[in-house]
Amino acid sequence: MSDFDSNLRTPIFSFLVGPERTCMPLHSGFASALSAPLDALMNNGQMRESKERIAVLEGVEVETFSAFCQFAYTGSYDVPAKYDGKEPGHASVWKALALSLLFHARIFGFSRKYLIDDLHKYCTKRFLHAIFSFELCDTDNREVVELVEYIYANADGATGWSYGNLLTLIIGAHVVTRPGLYARMPEFQSLLEQNGSIGAHLFYLGALVPSCEDSFGQLVLRLLINVADEVQADPPPRG
Repeated sequence: MSDFDSNLRTPIFSFLVGPERTCMPLHSGFASALSAPLDALMNNGQMRESKERIAVLEGVEVETFSAFCQFAYTGSYDVPAKYDGKEPGHASVWKALALSLLFHARIFGFSRKYLIDDLHKYCTKRFLHAIFSFELCDTDNREVVELVEYIYANADGATGWSYGNLLTLIIGAHVVTRPGLYARMPEFQSLLEQNGSIGAHLFYLGALVPSCEDSFGQLVLRLLINVADEVQADPPPRG
């Protein structure tokens, strides 16, 4: 019997997700195979959640958990249709892409919190692919500022070379290679005034730009190499 067949025969565990506690059932074997924290929550036999086969995840968005469920069953996830820019009444394809980046970033945060290494790597690739297709506009950029704020708020630290900080490094590279566009955003200026550590990190990344010919792609490549070298020298603990 394959692992998929075995997991499909495991008991259903129900998660009550988000502020409205939307019930989202999942075969426990698929979650256990991906996440040690979720496995402990569902199967330790001591916690109330394990005994009642139900748990509350109020701090998780429904669409984020839905993406995790799809990944658990299939090894990939779809971006919701409302982020493809084709939904009636949507302001623009640009806004949809900005929101899709935030969608990937939230999955990244979920995967880190619950130690889901495979999902963590997968959504990082999706985020990186999407941001290379993304250019700022000269009008309303509130979604972009929300994206920057969310990523920095969920980072491990200011400048650490680690997989946990990878999205911070990527979005930071996006900012410092487009300083003129970001500087014209009142919301972005306000964010820097409220959070000095973001400005300090961007200053640090900005020092790398001249050697990368002011190219977002080249700067990201350099950052990825630094992360890979650091991880190879000091592998993170498993489990």
